Amino acid sequence: DAIGYGCTSASTIIGEARVAEIIGEIHPDIPSTNPLTAAKAALAAMGLKRIALLTPYTPDVTEAMQEKFEQAGIAVNVVGSFYEDSDAVVGRIDPKSILDATISVGSSDNIDGVFIACTNLRASQTIAAAEKSLGKPVTASNHALAWHLLRLARIPDTVPGVGQLFQKALT
Repeated sequence: DAIGYGCTSASTIIGEARVAEIIGEIHPDIPSTNPLTAAKAALAAMGLKRIALLTPYTPDVTEAMQEKFEQAGIAVNVVGSFYEDSDAVVGRIDPKSILDATISVGSSDNIDGVFIACTNLRASQTIAAAEKSLGKPVTASNHALAWHLLRLARIPDTVPGVGQLFQKALT
């Protein structure tokens, strides 16, 4: 009922519209999303306008992503990164390190919530703990993508214990 493209950095560099266009050429009547589009929808559903962005990326990719959020009217007031260019290493970043980094960037009073970028980063399992520690909404690439796919497929289910996003409807 919905198709997801699973790479946040590629969605940023290729462009969300181009990703949707490619999918639409093969599946013209099926709604699609990607992690960047899903993140924007998730942030809107949670009412977030000022975020902290945590990435595993090199500065050029992180800056490109920051620019995409800002073009969408979402201020990126805090940025943190693991500055890693190897997907093999990104996939091995420890969830505790991700949680600690999320809390670090999310502790600013100048933000409303946190977005953790990269579908290869094991962040989804840290979201509930990060939200509890920060008292702010947190989402991540796979987390937002799964939520957006459910909503695009018209599945309104809520999922307890995985963060505030899964209590939200698509706006």
